[in-house]
Amino acid sequence: MSRKALIASLATLTLVLSGCGEDEDERARTVDAPASDASDAGAEDSEESQSASRDVDLEAALLTLDDMPTGWTTDTVEATGNDSDSATLCGAELIEEVEPAGEVSADFSAGDLGPLLGHSILEYEDDEAARVLTDFADALDGCEEWTEETDEGPMTLRPTPLSFPLLGDETVAVRIDAANELVDMTMDMVVWRHGDTLNIITMMEAFGTPDGEQTEQFATLADERIASLL
Repeated sequence: MSRKALIASLATLTLVLSGCGEDEDERARTVDAPASDASDAGAEDSEESQSASRDVDLEAALLTLDDMPTGWTTDTVEATGNDSDSATLCGAELIEEVEPAGEVSADFSAGDLGPLLGHSILEYEDDEAARVLTDFADALDGCEEWTEETDEGPMTLRPTPLSFPLLGDETVAVRIDAANELVDMTMDMVVWRHGDTLNIITMMEAFGTPDGEQTEQFATLADERIASLL
C-alpha cells in the first residue's frame, strides 16, 4: 500500500464523522481500553455555545501554512476506492447518517513519512454535533481492533486511549495504529465540539508515533481560532 493510500484510508475515519485519571472538566474523553466500561466525560452543554456557532466563517477558522513550523508544506491526499458511506468503526456502521451543513479541511506535511497534519471543521444543525461526537466515541469504546478493506488489501486498525486536554464543550481523543504487510502508521485523532461545530485534528506518522506536544499545540491554536469567531 502506498503512503498516500494509507493516509487516505485513515482519513476515512474523519469522513465517518460527517456521516454520522484526571478531573473530567479538564481532560478530554478518550476511548475505553478493551473490556472496559464506557464512561461519560466532558463539560456540560452550554445553550449559549450551541447557538453561537451559527454563521461561522469556517475557512477563517482553518489552520494555514503560515501556522506550520519551518519546513512544512501543504499536502494533497489522493482518494482511494474506500466508500466513506460504508466506513465502519470497529466493524460496526454508525447508525443514522448526519450530513454537516458546512465543511472545510486542510492538510499539511513535514515529509513523505510524516508527520502529517489534517484539520477539518464541520458545522451541524440543532444538536447534531453533540450526537455525532457521542456516536463516534461510543463506537470505539472497548474496541480492540477491526479490519478495513482497501484497494491495496486489508488494513488492521487498533484504537487505544489517548490523554488530551479538554477543548471546547467536549473533546474525544484516540490513537489508532493502522498496518498491513508493507507499512504501519500511527494516527492521533482529537475531535472537539464548540456548540454546533466539530473540529478534527489528525496527526499521522509512518513507522513512528506523532509528537503529542506538537499535536496539542496545533489543536490549541485551532481551538483559539474557532473560539474567536463564535
